[in-house]
Amino acid sequence: MTKTETLSQPTIKKEIKRIEKLLKEKSVDEKIIKLNQHLIFQTAFMGLQLKKLAVDIDKNGVTEQYCNGANQYGIKKSASADVYGTMIKSYMTAQKQINDLIPKSESGTEKNDGFDDFCEKKQNNFLDDRK
Repeated sequence: MTKTETLSQPTIKKEIKRIEKLLKEKSVDEKIIKLNQHLIFQTAFMGLQLKKLAVDIDKNGVTEQYCNGANQYGIKKSASADVYGTMIKSYMTAQKQINDLIPKSESGTEKNDGFDDFCEKKQNNFLDDRK
């Protein structure tokens, strides 16, 4: 990445503010947001980097030609595609961690569908059978 392609501080700050706003709208306590500033920064940074990588992959494709000396040519996965594949996993993990900051009543997962009761009953039956 060249110097002209680097992410600007205002761009990162704008993405951080967007994430923080979403968390505040979902009733995440201000202290929790402050404690997770590094996670929010990393998520914002990776999200912006992934957008740039996606543009590069769209423009140049996921493969590139290589030459390893005399008469050794071939095609390999592009560096952008390789970095994208690795970074998207970290980004999704970070997104999940941010999502876990949202109180259950706000994330819509508080509704009892009976699954947790089922799992607890099965676990108790399993433990009883082991005695």
